[in-house]
Amino acid sequence: MTDRVCYRPAGENVAVALAELGHDAGGAWGLVDDVAWAASPNPGALELLYLSRADYEHAVRRLPPAEVARAIRHRRETFSAKFVERASGHLQEAIWAALDRTDQSEAGTHLRARLLAVHARFIDIESLRHERPADRLAQLVHDDRELYGNLDSPSLQAAAREDTDGKERELRRRFAEELSVFLPPAQREAFWPYFEAERVYAIRPAFRCSRDDGPCPRWRDAVVMALGEREAVEQRATGHALDLVYGAKGELIEADYLLTEAQLDIEIEERVKSPDPVRRLQIDRFAVASAREATRTLSVGQRKLVAVLAGQTKEELRGLGTWGRRPGLVKSPAAAKEAVGAAASLAHLAAVLLMRRKELLWLSAKQKAMAKALAEIAKEP
Repeated sequence: MTDRVCYRPAGENVAVALAELGHDAGGAWGLVDDVAWAASPNPGALELLYLSRADYEHAVRRLPPAEVARAIRHRRETFSAKFVERASGHLQEAIWAALDRTDQSEAGTHLRARLLAVHARFIDIESLRHERPADRLAQLVHDDRELYGNLDSPSLQAAAREDTDGKERELRRRFAEELSVFLPPAQREAFWPYFEAERVYAIRPAFRCSRDDGPCPRWRDAVVMALGEREAVEQRATGHALDLVYGAKGELIEADYLLTEAQLDIEIEERVKSPDPVRRLQIDRFAVASAREATRTLSVGQRKLVAVLAGQTKEELRGLGTWGRRPGLVKSPAAAKEAVGAAASLAHLAAVLLMRRKELLWLSAKQKAMAKALAEIAKEP
C-alpha cells in the first residue's frame, strides 16, 4: 500500500477517498491509497500525477500557489496522459529506486540479485531475445567501455565522489576485455575507443543556441546546454564561466520536458549549488548489470561464456551497493524492501489501468506477473 498523488477531474464519480492537497477550476489533486484505487470500480477516472507525496513536495517546493497550479496542469499533459503507455519505464525507475537503497551487507547483495533477476526477466530479456547473440554481447562490451570512459573523463574526475580509487574503472576495463574474446573477429575492437562524455552546464554569459542538438533553456544570465569535454574546454578558453548542472544530457531533456519554467529555474539553481554528476551513472550501472544477467540467461549452450558472465555478475552485485550515499537516502535492506513493496503496488496498479486498453492487455498481464514477483521479494524474511 502506497499513497500516490492523483488528480480527480470535476464531475468524475470516483469511489475512493482523496486527501486533497490542492484544487483548480478543473478539479482537485491529493493523496490516494493505490490499493483502494486499483480495487475501485472506475480506476480510470483518476489521473496519476506523482508516485509519492515526497515526489510531489519536491516538485512544487518554493513555488507560489499560482505556479503550483500551473505545474499540475503541465504534469497532467506531460506525465499523466502518457502514464499507461510508459508504465514499463516507470516500473524500471521504481526498481532502480529500490536498488539504490540496498547496502553492502550480505542481505543487501542478495536483494540486489533478486531485483536484477526480475528486471532482466521482465524487461531486458524481452527486448534482447530478438537480437543476434554476437550483437547482444557487443552491446554489453560497449556499455562497459562507455562506463569506463565516463568515469575516466576529466569533468567527472574533477567533481566525482565515487570511484576515487579507480576500482570501478578497472572492473569495467576487465569486463570488456573478458567478453571481447567471445566476439567474432570483425567485432573485436581495441578497448580504448574514443569516448567524449557530455555534461550539462550553465554557461555565462549567455549566447544564442540552437535546439537542434537538444534543449538549451535560458536560466537567468546563463544558457543551459550539453557540451562535450573538448567543447567545455573551448568555452572556458573564450572567457565563459561554466557551472556543472547535470552529469548527462538525458537529465536535461527530461527536466526540460516535465518541468515548467518556474520549476526548472529552481531545479537548475539547486543543481548548480550541489551537482550530482554520478546519479545518472548509478542508473547506468544498474541497467548494464541487468543486461548482463539477461545476456547470461539467453546464452544457453555457451558454457564458457555463461561462466564468465556469471562470475562478472557476482562481482558486479557487490560493487553496486557502494554508490549513492547522498543526503536523505537511507541504504538498508529494510529501506530497500519498502521501496520494492512500492514498486510491486505500482506494477499492480499499472496492470489494472492497462486492462482498460484492449490493445495493451498483453502488457497488463506482464505487469501483473511483475507485481507478483516483486511482492514475493518484499515479503521475504
